[in-house]
Amino acid sequence: AFEILERMHAAPDAPRFALIGGLRLRFGAEALEEAAGAAGPERELVDDNLAVSIDDEETQDIDDALSCEPHPDGGLRVRIYIALVADLVARGGALDQEAAARASTAYLPEATIRMLPEELSCERASLVAGARRSVLVTDLRLSTEGELLESRIYPASLKVAQRLTYDQADQMLASGDGSQWPVSMLKQLQTLASQLRERRRRAGAAIFQRRESKVRVRGETIEVQIFQQSSPSRLLVAEFMVLSNYVAARYAADHNVPIIYRVQPGGGGEFLTQRPRLSLYPEFHGGVGLDYYAQLSSPIRRYADLVLQRQLIGALAATGTATYRTDELLTVLAHAESTDSEAKELERRAKRYWTLRYLQRNGMDRPLEALSFREGSSAELVSYAVRGTLRGAPNCLNESAILVRIARVDPLRGVLALEYVGPIPEVVQPAAG
Repeated sequence: AFEILERMHAAPDAPRFALIGGLRLRFGAEALEEAAGAAGPERELVDDNLAVSIDDEETQDIDDALSCEPHPDGGLRVRIYIALVADLVARGGALDQEAAARASTAYLPEATIRMLPEELSCERASLVAGARRSVLVTDLRLSTEGELLESRIYPASLKVAQRLTYDQADQMLASGDGSQWPVSMLKQLQTLASQLRERRRRAGAAIFQRRESKVRVRGETIEVQIFQQSSPSRLLVAEFMVLSNYVAARYAADHNVPIIYRVQPGGGGEFLTQRPRLSLYPEFHGGVGLDYYAQLSSPIRRYADLVLQRQLIGALAATGTATYRTDELLTVLAHAESTDSEAKELERRAKRYWTLRYLQRNGMDRPLEALSFREGSSAELVSYAVRGTLRGAPNCLNESAILVRIARVDPLRGVLALEYVGPIPEVVQPAAG
């Protein structure tokens, strides 16, 4: 329907996939009023002038920060800070109902449809450098080999010392001079992250090195950019978010705080036997290689994380009272998970649609580099991280480098058909001397 209206020059003035997916484009007046007046308790300011946030350059909803320094008792003290959204969004109000209905922030090529109004998600809850913000602190002592020795969780407030982009952090990690902050701290965190990841790998974690695309649409302009999930700074941040989630889940289990755990029975990697699922009880999560796991690290962007953060804050308070009963948690999180899954599928469809539109305009009639999969029956375009069917190719090993041409592309139906051209010629190095 949208395509027909577009051809008639009568398309609605709204982001295509936000409209197709039925996403809420505007917040209600009551929710906006609540957001404008939202105020939480005055939390004690932590003594930490080392904390940095690391995110994409365009990110405004910054929900985590990290710091690292020597621990007085030996090893290293790592503090993981998560935006304390529970202080600003009261349970049951208009703003909370709006967030529950949205379930998550949808990152579409045409627009970002946020779970919370920008005044909260991008300003008062966001860990903006130099601004005092409420945070949930995961305060850890680790050995220099990455073994977790001590852990505490508590609410506080923080002023992030510096904001870094992933590119800036990667450049610092690649630099030879590690004597000055924040480079020295980042290198320590990178070493710890590698040790933590290796421990999880040995426990069976399935760790993938994926290439992903970021697609932006502004008017008639489509931009496709490839980034590596395995870049040093992205791996660093991801590893400490996993650790923060693990510590929170273990705390809940040890203190009988009702939460919803994420579990995945079976071993990791190719031996993974079941899909991840939600559980009232902690069990081994084969995908991450940990005995306890829950997701609380993105409360600005995911409603399920906000709910579990509320539950943890309630348990940490002087009264030690859980905010939700177990049956309430199941109801709330089942809806949040379902709606969030629908949003992710919409993001996937939108990204593929606009990538194929870009290729329709710019990728025809020229050879393109690709990687073959499934013995040459499909291939992924290297510069666009999008897969299509492949014809005319000999049996190829997975991820063989080949050249292809686009035989057919249909953005509306998500169809990309590729034609095999040949192997990528090897570059011959000149002989020494």
